[in-house]
Amino acid sequence: MQFVLEYLLKFSISIAVMYVFYRAVLRQLTFYRWNRFYLLGYGLLCFVIPFINIAPWVQQRSLLNAQLQNALPAIDYSSFLQLQATPQNWWQQLTVSEILGVLVITGSVVMLVRMLVQFISLQKVKAKGKRVDTGAGIHFFETEATVSPFSFGSSIYFNPQLHSTAELERMLQHEIVHVKQRHTADLLVAEIICIINWFNPFAWLLRNALRQNLEFLADHEVLQNGVDKKQYQYLLVKVAGNNQFSIAHHFNFSSLKKRIAMMNKIKTTRMHLTRFLFVLPVLLFVLLAFRQHPKTSPAAIINLTKADTLPAPPPPQKAAADLEERVAMGKPFYNKKGYQLSIADNNGECVVIVKDKTKKIVKALLLTEWNNNENYYTNLYGSIPPPPPPPAPKAVVTPVAVIEVEGVPLKQDAVAPVKQSAAVITVVGYKKEEPAKDPLYVLDGMVQPKNGDVLKNLNPNDIARMDVLKNESATKAYGEAGANGVVIITTKKAEASKNLLNNFNGIVILNGVEMSKENFQKRIIKPENILSMDVYKDQKAVEKFGEKGKNGVIEIKTRLVTKIVNGVIQVSYADDDGC
Repeated sequence: MQFVLEYLLKFSISIAVMYVFYRAVLRQLTFYRWNRFYLLGYGLLCFVIPFINIAPWVQQRSLLNAQLQNALPAIDYSSFLQLQATPQNWWQQLTVSEILGVLVITGSVVMLVRMLVQFISLQKVKAKGKRVDTGAGIHFFETEATVSPFSFGSSIYFNPQLHSTAELERMLQHEIVHVKQRHTADLLVAEIICIINWFNPFAWLLRNALRQNLEFLADHEVLQNGVDKKQYQYLLVKVAGNNQFSIAHHFNFSSLKKRIAMMNKIKTTRMHLTRFLFVLPVLLFVLLAFRQHPKTSPAAIINLTKADTLPAPPPPQKAAADLEERVAMGKPFYNKKGYQLSIADNNGECVVIVKDKTKKIVKALLLTEWNNNENYYTNLYGSIPPPPPPPAPKAVVTPVAVIEVEGVPLKQDAVAPVKQSAAVITVVGYKKEEPAKDPLYVLDGMVQPKNGDVLKNLNPNDIARMDVLKNESATKAYGEAGANGVVIITTKKAEASKNLLNNFNGIVILNGVEMSKENFQKRIIKPENILSMDVYKDQKAVEKFGEKGKNGVIEIKTRLVTKIVNGVIQVSYADDDGC
């Protein structure tokens, strides 16, 4: 039982450190996938960390000196877990570890029963629901229960009577992301952590953080598919409510304000990915705290060698009365009784070492024992030498005054009123120049942020032409968004795609369906709906598509969209229907 409780205590500390690091360093970043890997990966690692003992590895390489070991001592659990009350009645004969073990196991059983009840309730909803087949590998179940759409595993549950068709389409898009990215596995890991560590508040905070990050990830994917951000946020506010199944994904998951704030948050630059490297020293800190070292007995102190002792520092100029035989500064000295006394460190315990003039250890004992019988040992061996004087304080350097000029630089013959505060002098009275506002950037028909990854990664050699619109022509084409001018960039790929089929005699494959060039030209496909477009020529086309591809093949794939027509869910590819 003691081993189990020691494991749970280490497991609880690992979870607490994991959550505090996430909350302080990673939570505000928009790297939702990276945060998911951290929460899930470190959560699984916490199950293994209590079994890892790096003490032998550290001792073999002498990675920790005595000072650092004192600053970061190994945690000792046994003294607490082995406490036992004075036996009076049978329940008072139980040790602390046995009492805590009963409480922990009882709580875990209750949490496990709670999870099983929720799972059984979910199966009842599934049994009463009407299954709708879509052929997309996702199972939809219509239910009469008063619940918002939610998902578990590869199934999505919804009540079509509670929402309009347009609202239901957006909700189902959100749940489809949960299903495709297998977010249920993350939830199950969080539930298992709470079952085992139900008494640890950090386990519940971690569970909420993991669920919240999955909602951030699903919201981000839905908005990337072209859903209007403002309408989506209004829908979140409208359907906010309570959840009945904590083990499932809910569209209206709580912390609504935080979800909306993260949708509107500016994308974090990739430079901040370096923050994830700081988890390595945090993990090392936890492993060092969990290391185990052998207990040393008082008898082992007698076996200290010369390398184990700390030489006594040179005495100050005004030495004590019993050091009158002191030799030159820095050399061994002996008191008038003929002994040299020094203090040694033995795994965090101070040991008094007494040597004779032949440098042989004649006595070694704990400092606490010396202090308990100070008069006896002082009369026998002399006094312990005083500690060295403290180092002189470092001189404080006053920083040189700094002159700050607001606005345009001062000329050499300029005169301006000056105000001085502490070590900073600020010259005022000059108007700042207004920074120029950025124009609107449009790449192949899509508006792009100036500092976004798309424009940063754009190769200048891929640009076919660049057009600039100003004043009335810019606002006429793009409204108020073009008030500061518009820069229209057209890539060679987009330019070539306009006339791609004019002299093309091969075949076109759209979402796996082969069609003639004439039929394809009748379709209208928006650029934002295209996921990928590949062109195969010559031998590569014949190898992949056979003889029919000898004149070339164009393979196009578009994104999936979800629609509800006359109460029937349809999952299809976006093409000429304008989705």
